[in-house]
Amino acid sequence: MTGRAAIRQAIEAWLSEQPAAAVGGETVGRGGDLEGFTTGLLAKFGPDRVVDLPAADATVLGWATGRAISGRPTLALLPDATPLPSAAAFLADATASQAPLILAAPSGAGAIAPLLGVPVFVPCDPNDVGTQLAAALRTAGPVVILWPHRSLNAITAMALPVGKEAVVLAWGDAVSDAVAGVARSGVDATVLALTALNGDLDPATLSSGRIVVAHRGDPAQADRVRLLAMDAAFEFLECPTAIAEGPDGVAAALRAAIAW
Repeated sequence: MTGRAAIRQAIEAWLSEQPAAAVGGETVGRGGDLEGFTTGLLAKFGPDRVVDLPAADATVLGWATGRAISGRPTLALLPDATPLPSAAAFLADATASQAPLILAAPSGAGAIAPLLGVPVFVPCDPNDVGTQLAAALRTAGPVVILWPHRSLNAITAMALPVGKEAVVLAWGDAVSDAVAGVARSGVDATVLALTALNGDLDPATLSSGRIVVAHRGDPAQADRVRLLAMDAAFEFLECPTAIAEGPDGVAAALRAAIAW
């Protein structure tokens, strides 16, 4: 099953289980399901629960937040991650009332760091997308889930390298950049895919003492992960913890870490 099909399956199960739940976004109902996340759900659940909304981020976020604050579970499907910085205020309102609000989008260049007062899930591969969305839909209070573009059409999980000389921390679409960067670097490195951005890091996974944080378009979140990694691996550190973007950036950072 592709990640796209798993998302649709998780949304259908959630709508079936919770009569007050609704999903909304641009072109999810009568406007045509461009992403395939809600195919057939309008006919099954009706326009009050599968809701087409104008192509305006503030409208989508306002609809979803208002509905969730009233106690009705609400999933807002965003076309990309760029509206996420402006979602912080809506999420603060939802957090104050523990409203069942779920924001979902493909991962990308939206800044995640301002959202970290709520759980943020970033499944790495198609096997995890449906499972993590199902968990997010049943989380008490607001939650954000971001899925990598690769996972939507892929069926098999990406093979992550495991090595001893260094570790690359990445999430979302940056995981594939990290894998490519390790291959180009010639360094025997591990790629560790972060699937949640709120928790602490396990020091045992960072014991090589050479750490690179790979990101795609979110340097603020990368710096936060860098600080968490430095704190977790303080006793192991062999060189400064680097931030890199893109496969070439990851490769250069790994070679610099080995040469330190």
